Amino acid sequence: PDWLRAKLPAACELDGEFWGGRRQFLRTASIVRSGESGDNWNFITYMVFDALRDEDGFCLEERPFEERLDVARRICRAVKGEDLGGSVQALPMQRCRGRGHLEELFEAVRRGGGE
Repeated sequence: PDWLRAKLPAACELDGEFWGGRRQFLRTASIVRSGESGDNWNFITYMVFDALRDEDGFCLEERPFEERLDVARRICRAVKGEDLGGSVQALPMQRCRGRGHLEELFEAVRRGGGE
């Protein structure tokens, strides 16, 4: 939405998705598609998982993922400092230690109601 875009640095490009919690996909999609602003957005968070351009518009697409993630985290921290609450957040990440670890994480998500 425009009000959220206005809080972000104009030149940055972030990649992420709106998240309203487990088992809230239909409610979240309905609010996002409505194009409306207001209290319905209070429970939705833009979960950022990558930065394609930094605050100055510098292209990061060829940079290592860890560097892009650092930029995404920095931008999200700055936005939080502007009293947006939790509406913009860098997605917590961890390095996968192998197939067994991946399967453990996937099962934990499924048990929690995730997809």
